[in-house]
Amino acid sequence: MARKKPQKKSDDSIPNIEKKEEKMFILNKIDWAWVGLGLTFIITFFVRIKFLEIPFERDEGTYTYFGQLILDGQIPYIDFYEMKYPGIYYSYAGLIAVFGATVKGIHLAFVFLNLATLFFLFEIGKMVTNKWGGLTAAISYAIFSLAPHVSGFTVQSEHLVTFYSCAGVWLLLKGLNKKKWFYYLLGGFFIGFSFMVKQNGVFFILFGGITLVVYFLLQKTIAYKQAIKDIALYSVGVFTPFVLFCLLIISMGAFDEFWYFTYEFPKTYVDEFNLEQGKQLFYSTLNRITANNMMMWGLGAVGFFTIWLSRQTLLNKIIITLYGVASVISIAPGLRFYGHYWIMMMPGLAICVGAFVYSLGSILEKMKINKMAALVIPMIVFGVAVASNWSKERDYYMKPNHTKILREVYGTNPFPESMVIGDYIKARTTEEDQIVVLGSEPQIYFYTDRKCPSKHSYTTWLVNAGGMPIAAEFQKEFIIDVEESIPKYMVFFNHPISWLMHPNGDKTIFSWFDAFSQKHYKVVGIADMVGPNQTIYLWDNDVINYKPKGQYYVRI
Repeated sequence: MARKKPQKKSDDSIPNIEKKEEKMFILNKIDWAWVGLGLTFIITFFVRIKFLEIPFERDEGTYTYFGQLILDGQIPYIDFYEMKYPGIYYSYAGLIAVFGATVKGIHLAFVFLNLATLFFLFEIGKMVTNKWGGLTAAISYAIFSLAPHVSGFTVQSEHLVTFYSCAGVWLLLKGLNKKKWFYYLLGGFFIGFSFMVKQNGVFFILFGGITLVVYFLLQKTIAYKQAIKDIALYSVGVFTPFVLFCLLIISMGAFDEFWYFTYEFPKTYVDEFNLEQGKQLFYSTLNRITANNMMMWGLGAVGFFTIWLSRQTLLNKIIITLYGVASVISIAPGLRFYGHYWIMMMPGLAICVGAFVYSLGSILEKMKINKMAALVIPMIVFGVAVASNWSKERDYYMKPNHTKILREVYGTNPFPESMVIGDYIKARTTEEDQIVVLGSEPQIYFYTDRKCPSKHSYTTWLVNAGGMPIAAEFQKEFIIDVEESIPKYMVFFNHPISWLMHPNGDKTIFSWFDAFSQKHYKVVGIADMVGPNQTIYLWDNDVINYKPKGQYYVRI
């Protein structure tokens, strides 16, 4: 029997080892931490855009309205006022100029600010732990900063504070790594700008200064000249925004008013809460914030301590600890632990979560655990915490009901009603028309793009200036402004939280309004809040002889 010649195998039938090796090489070359950051950006963006049209609450309305006034050439502290430094007004003005004077536009601006903050925290986390610690810090901040009970869906000023301060911290740490003078200058500038948005930024200024001092003290040989130079550069950066804004305010002839409203006026506000009230508010807010995210908060708390058990350098351990402390203290002034104040704490908490992932991996490596397992195990623990939060907040992330969210976070505050009222008035007025809102809902001015004839657009200060005699003076000014202008529409909020009447507050404005409105106006609309989730809206002829059924209502 003839033997068959063995057939020669084609090249295609031979396992292509080279191609497999090439694929493995490519996979190994991919920086998966950056891939994870990219996915975090995408998911965060698509979740946040679901909140683009959610109505404003009153603080958002204040700052967006003041931003509009800046763009119209109005002078801070003369044509309008608040207790914050001017950085807050000009920040909102800049965002409005770029993204437009609409609710959707400003929300979109803050989506991009949030994504930028994620990037800064990724970089900060990389510097003080490793790239996986940076990634988990970024993911953690994405979750922490969107939580409903920290008003994560809003355009609150605290989001700006974290944006500026995180940018500054990133630049400062780059300066320590690169030894380049301009990083210290720029880092100080951005952290200093966070202070110009809200005075709480001072704690991040202190963090940056102490970090620089610690850095030089830990050197084997202290380079005193270099230390003085770098700390001076940082200090110049910190003070530059303050000096520039002071020069701007002086050039406008508003320095005396600026000093009064940012230094003298806030004293009563800060001292109004006692320690016991502060403690109660702290714990009640903490319980709401952590209710659906206890695991991630726990990881952050553990990471704050376990970083000291890791192999990280002493400098980085100190930086993480100082950053965590500064973030916590930043929410304490005035003992008013309102939910949105906690946004300023979230960068430090997020870095501590990154520190947990890094330190757990470091501890496992010390225990001779396989390197891959030492990386995977902490990420699995973190993943479980993220999944737990997602399962509890899935509807909030994927199918948010705006009115329901506002009611759950702010109770019966008339924020949904304000948007409806704003739409009604805007459709019936021109840009030259003026309106007056009695009740602290300045978001109506923003919705309508109509101006208040008085600098006292936030009427809480007229009845809740700590019982100070200045409140009576404010009321007189407001009444004169309104009587001289006779605005086309007046909106009166019959809601105690919208006024926050001080026990010793002057009530003149209420009797004046009754007489003035009866003489010059007729009721053309009402928003009757008959229940927590039900508001009856009546307009024009339908309002005639209607008597409100709810405890709270708004008359137009």
